[in-house]
Amino acid sequence: MNQWGETTGHCICDLINKDFYVEDDEGYVDGDIRVRFESVIEFSFFLLHTLKVYISLNRLRHENEEVRIVDDLLDDKKLLDAFKRVVSKGVSAKGKVTDDKENFSRTFIVCLLRTRFLFDKYIIKREYANDSIDGEWSLKSLHVSGQQSRKKPYYKNSKFTKKGEWEKTNDLQNKTNIMIQSALRVSYNSPKVMHWITTLLIWLSKNNCKCIKNNEITRLDEISENIAIDAVKKNFFGVCNNGIYALGVNTPHIVFNYVDYLLWREDSRNEKKYSDFVFEFRFRTH
Repeated sequence: MNQWGETTGHCICDLINKDFYVEDDEGYVDGDIRVRFESVIEFSFFLLHTLKVYISLNRLRHENEEVRIVDDLLDDKKLLDAFKRVVSKGVSAKGKVTDDKENFSRTFIVCLLRTRFLFDKYIIKREYANDSIDGEWSLKSLHVSGQQSRKKPYYKNSKFTKKGEWEKTNDLQNKTNIMIQSALRVSYNSPKVMHWITTLLIWLSKNNCKCIKNNEITRLDEISENIAIDAVKKNFFGVCNNGIYALGVNTPHIVFNYVDYLLWREDSRNEKKYSDFVFEFRFRTH
């Protein structure tokens, strides 16, 4: 509803219509005015991540234990097929999903809302502020100041420190999370292989956000680092033969980016030589 009391947007009946169409603004609104934040993935891929979160939280599996409940690759062209497979073939300790589709729909929507909140708050995004053309990585949360009709929205760094800790501590924690996540982001250019997002969202969602309530959110950078470490072990050390660690041009990007991250992290505690270092793409993606 807008300031004149008029209803805006679309009703749920429109949204679920198979012919419903939303024009892709490619990050722009109101002509040439760019939106402030840009997601690292499109909504169709976010739905696939959320589906995997739902499967993990509810311990769903395919009725045929030898078949995957969903594909490992995140393919938005198979989005409907993925949901159909979960609904028609998914089973858990509570029984078959297809026997209670209403419950699946209701619980998935709750999962979707929670996951979207966690995604917006704790997964990096591209921010375009202060006339920045290229944007920069950021982790910020929406806040509101003022009261009643004087309320105004504003953004500040997402909090990664326990209550009572210094703001400077949070700034470093926020920056550390930005650095390791951006290292992962530029290492995996295709949204089809951004499994690191799924892993972080599952960790954040476990036990009804227990990690946030108990201040364990400070471990998010550690979880991200472990994703990078596992990738380096599996895709570099695990494939190099006879102790010769040289893959040439086949060396995964995550190897170089994780080394750069370690150098930055070590420096961030000392002389700040690399305080202006940022992770960027090695080539432009389309």
